[in-house]
Amino acid sequence: MAHQLNFRNGQASTMYIGAEPWHALGTKLPKLATSAEAIVAAQLDYEVKKVPIFVHPADRNSALVSVDGKFATMRMDTGEVLGVVGGQYTVLQNKDAFGFFDSITGEGEAMFETAGALYAGEMVWMLAKMPDYIDLGDNDRIGKYLLLTNTHDGSRAVRAMFTPIRVVCNNTLNIALGQGFKGNITIRHSASVKSRVAEAGRLMGITNKVYAQVEEMYKRMTLKKFTGDDVVKYVKTLIPDNKEAETSTRTNNIRSEISELIIHGEGASLGTAKGTLWGAYNGLTEYVDHVRGASAKSADKRLESIWFGSGSRLKQDAFDLACELVKK
Repeated sequence: MAHQLNFRNGQASTMYIGAEPWHALGTKLPKLATSAEAIVAAQLDYEVKKVPIFVHPADRNSALVSVDGKFATMRMDTGEVLGVVGGQYTVLQNKDAFGFFDSITGEGEAMFETAGALYAGEMVWMLAKMPDYIDLGDNDRIGKYLLLTNTHDGSRAVRAMFTPIRVVCNNTLNIALGQGFKGNITIRHSASVKSRVAEAGRLMGITNKVYAQVEEMYKRMTLKKFTGDDVVKYVKTLIPDNKEAETSTRTNNIRSEISELIIHGEGASLGTAKGTLWGAYNGLTEYVDHVRGASAKSADKRLESIWFGSGSRLKQDAFDLACELVKK
């Protein structure tokens, strides 16, 4: 089975606690890890350098010619080229990315639940668990997490995201609270990237304020009664008709799967979810996180979709629609 996880010395470059992801690949730790422990366990203790690019001229006997304004990012432990970047690009080392979280809670604080690298190591992620939970009642709790991603190939900025996760079913919930706040901070790989990452750490002091707003919205969803007709409209809005055909079997199947999860999914019987907008929203997120693309050959591809791709966008649409319905 193909995997997008990076491997070094025959070991997947990822660490985790709890349930085994990606077919038990990676290093399992018995408890939350500190940044120093997570970096070593996930094999992220490598250095990346920006090096000049040289090419052969038409005359192969002539000296190599440098490519102006272009550089390769090279992983120094393996010698692999991770990407091609411009002159203004500044590498953010993995240890400095982890330092982002240390600036929030203090170095040596155990908070990392998973971390790892994809492909040849050009993309890394780290998921940190914050103290306490959002408690919606009836044993329905939401864990408070921060997700940081960094790339070494120039494809994406450094990104930090507030990432609530519903404990009962491990659903990753997107948040967007309006008024210009989209639940994440992005930092370009410019010369000031390290100082801006440190500044972002201070900005994350708003975590408690953000999660207080999130808690209020979630609780309002649990109080919003949702009938069968409401569910049909909600799902159809999120999964619209196929424009290329009057009816689509695939579209109808997706709607049916989501509707089934809204009624019978994990945590659907809890008083907070049964017959409420909160239950409908979580049925959709459960579909994205645990059903959609489950037959794909690479579980890692699903991970990327859930956090950054089409899965993330669908969940964001579901949250935005739920917020609109709450306000009506």
